[in-house]
Amino acid sequence: MQVPPPEETGAALEAAIIAAQNGGSLDDLASVFMGSHVVVMLAEDPGPAPEAISPLTVSTPEGYLALVVFTTAGKCSTWSRNAPQYPYARQVRADWVLNVVGDEYGVAVNPGEAVGFSMPPHGVARMKARVNN
Repeated sequence: MQVPPPEETGAALEAAIIAAQNGGSLDDLASVFMGSHVVVMLAEDPGPAPEAISPLTVSTPEGYLALVVFTTAGKCSTWSRNAPQYPYARQVRADWVLNVVGDEYGVAVNPGEAVGFSMPPHGVARMKARVNN
């Protein structure tokens, strides 16, 4: 099996983000997000089968905490300079992110980038319910 280059792994999600930013369907964005792989920055090396992780989180301008994810590993570069305590990155499925994020957390996708979005905690809860139905 051929693995696509890292830039291509985030292309579909980035296209869905752009479409939503231009008035497209948030349901379409949610569907693409759930089927995507994203990159999380971690404080420690997760190893092959992590039991506990410490991912990068931020406080959003809207006042909630959010788990930070990126569409590609390349998008981590700015954050790796600003958050050197998170030197590791791991590509994971977006549905995995929803399973590990606490109820009080949202998700910030590509924070600080033009192609990104934030999902508040109630949006994360709706996505979790959608997955479990």
